[in-house]
Amino acid sequence: MELYILRHGKAQEHTQNFAGDSKRELTEVGKKELCCIAKAIKNLEIDVDDIISSPLIRAKQTAEIIIKHVKSKKKIHQNLE
Repeated sequence: MELYILRHGKAQEHTQNFAGDSKRELTEVGKKELCCIAKAIKNLEIDVDDIISSPLIRAKQTAEIIIKHVKSKKKIHQNLE
């Protein structure tokens, strides 16, 4: 078994006016970077069996981008307690 750990893409800046850290979304730059990473994963023919993500919006968006590009039918696992 091989385990790959991927951090979420670039997210919105944390400001005093922002509602909370868990609500920060990926920026357009972050989304583009993740598309490149996802394409590299596909080109390296890495089989993605499962994706585990935190419930934070930016982490879920990251997982969704990876699944979309590697054409995985696997679901994203969250809230693993």
